[in-house]
Amino acid sequence: MEYVKQLHSTLSLNVYQKNERALRFYRENGYTIVSKQNVEHTGEIEFTMIWNKNKVE
Repeated sequence: MEYVKQLHSTLSLNVYQKNERALRFYRENGYTIVSKQNVEHTGEIEFTMIWNKNKVE
């Protein structure tokens, strides 16, 4: 992940709310939740998360 962070100033991803392990991992790596949506075909709640190089951690 550090390599990809060096190449980009902003990264985004989607992760299911119930995937607590992934949410914890991404938060520990500087991602923040910016939106929440229902995924119609799965019935799951999904978060969009963003990492920004210029954000002060």
